[in-house]
Amino acid sequence: MKKHSIILAAALIGGALLTLTGGLACQAASGRVPVIFVAAGASPEGDGASWATAFDDLQEALRRSRFGQQIWIAAGTYRPTSGDDREASFQLKRGVALFGGFSGEEASLDQRNPEIHRTVLSGDLRGNDTERFAGRMDNSYHVVVASGVDSSCVLDGLVICGGQADAFPEHQTGGGLHLRKGSPVVRGCRFENNYAFEQGGGCYVEAASPSLRNCTFEGNRTEGYGGGLQVTGGSPELSACLFADNRSVGGGGCAVDIWNSNPVLRNCRFRSGEARNDYMLFEGSCAPTIIDTYLVDLNRPGAR
Repeated sequence: MKKHSIILAAALIGGALLTLTGGLACQAASGRVPVIFVAAGASPEGDGASWATAFDDLQEALRRSRFGQQIWIAAGTYRPTSGDDREASFQLKRGVALFGGFSGEEASLDQRNPEIHRTVLSGDLRGNDTERFAGRMDNSYHVVVASGVDSSCVLDGLVICGGQADAFPEHQTGGGLHLRKGSPVVRGCRFENNYAFEQGGGCYVEAASPSLRNCTFEGNRTEGYGGGLQVTGGSPELSACLFADNRSVGGGGCAVDIWNSNPVLRNCRFRSGEARNDYMLFEGSCAPTIIDTYLVDLNRPGAR
């Protein structure tokens, strides 16, 4: 099949870019979803059964979680390991939903506020990052990893940052989230300051069809393709997502690179200003559907 590329850039500044058509194992008897509670700084003796006895370690909560459970995570910073194993990451599980944005007192999901109570999953294992990408040779290769999960797997209201996928050959893609063969739901998450040498600084999607809703990709970088997001195969759906200040040093300088995929982008924004690289690149055999998606020029009066 003949390779072709379509670069979607500043076709319309501040206007529409383009439109194309082409028990732990189950719920409790009361109907409530069983919840595991996690809070940074909690007692290490906690059992995760309530905020008062929350786990202090998200990895422990994930290890104990079962299909049908939710994990509620209070504001704070959580790392995949307390050691220096760069291969450590948060491994998502089928049927388990992770929710951030809690203060540690809420009794329902609608009481949380992720913007105020930032819940951070960080690849900065030693907590010594001083700059975006310099001197981060001790960070996790991938902050979050998922493989073969379906829509019963949810990631909601979390900040994912500090991933450093820079090891040849197996850890060069998806510094923030590395997703392969699955269809999880990712809502209201922020991918910030992640790096990948090859592809997908913020997020790398391979042969998968995730739903990405109300997510922000900002300040991510790669030396290759897709500073914010790289998609290789699958049919991802992006809705109300923002891409800003993502850098792709090579590969066309694109924030989003999509290869041999059939994505749907709806009500997304690509914000430009000092950053020159916030646009999309389609390659190979693609049949994208793009609806109400905009390139916003911050240098234009009244833009936001």
